[in-house]
Amino acid sequence: MLVSMQLLWAISSTILLYAGAVPLIRLPMRREIVDPVYPRYGLVANLSVNNQSLGALVDTETPLMYFIFGPYYSPELCSKSVFGCLYCHIEDNCALLGYRAEVTLRDGSTVVLESTRASFDISEQDPPMVLFASEELITFGPDVPAPSSVLGLGFSQDRPLFRTPLIDQLVKNPSGYIKSRSFSLYLESGSLARGEVLLGGVDPDKFIGPLALMPVVGEGHWMLHLLAVNVGGASRRQAGLHAILDTGTNGIYMPAKAREDLITLIKAGVERPIDIRLNGGVYEVDCVDRNYLPTIELSLEGVGGKVSMEVPQENYVEELASSGACTLLFLENTEGFWRIGQNVVPGHYFSFDFDKKQIGIARMKP
Repeated sequence: MLVSMQLLWAISSTILLYAGAVPLIRLPMRREIVDPVYPRYGLVANLSVNNQSLGALVDTETPLMYFIFGPYYSPELCSKSVFGCLYCHIEDNCALLGYRAEVTLRDGSTVVLESTRASFDISEQDPPMVLFASEELITFGPDVPAPSSVLGLGFSQDRPLFRTPLIDQLVKNPSGYIKSRSFSLYLESGSLARGEVLLGGVDPDKFIGPLALMPVVGEGHWMLHLLAVNVGGASRRQAGLHAILDTGTNGIYMPAKAREDLITLIKAGVERPIDIRLNGGVYEVDCVDRNYLPTIELSLEGVGGKVSMEVPQENYVEELASSGACTLLFLENTEGFWRIGQNVVPGHYFSFDFDKKQIGIARMKP
């Protein structure tokens, strides 16, 4: 059973000045089940808005920040949601601004969002007022998801509600809460791991060695050039394919031929023969056999060379409740590129720089 955000989180966001006096806004983050109807994991950050402790799905593919708006949903939903619900109190200078927009999400559901202004409680004195949206209605897609709140960390888009990402608002604020249009995030290893989102830069005390930097290709996405996929001593080149790093997605999506090649590599790379079967469009194994699955290595174009990203089976296998079967989270799409979800984050430190158009990766310190 899901419990309220107040029980899950004991601390709120803070500002820390680390060596070099670079201001960082640190938001606690953990990996947990975000949808009780169609169980899936997500990265949930804790933040305080309008003096209320809330959770938000960390999503690097959208610039939107929005929260479930309490008056439009039942108290039971709000109390059970891992995100909680926002209540806008005029006495706290929270205001609904009247502009509404309908947004279609990748899973096919649509949400009605209303522009809102309230305090982002990162400082006890004079917290900044920020623009975001309140989710007032959701029309379910095929997977019948639960309403969610989102902390969007993607590139801005030229349409209402998408033009002023949180990062830009904080950089432009005259109080100087952060100086850089960049952020980073990390997560411990494990199914329900903890970590942080850091707005404004990186914390070098959290990772080993320098960050391996990769250039962002194209416009509007955290997209990288995928060179090859390696399993053991075998590999498959991914000629011309790109990969979007999308922390709002659960799973690793790819074109059909790429998935077929990857499963072939996995079957050849297992420690002992196991049954890897296709069931309803997804590949499964018996959970007792998951430890025999190999680590996947993604080879990406870096600044001055190749960069490797390892994905152990702990990050790409998900157990189905009470069935004894485990799903391989390598899924097929028709987008013509890879979409790499939050599954690669555990055990790693990632940095994202909007102005330099670079992503960095390093291993976390133990």
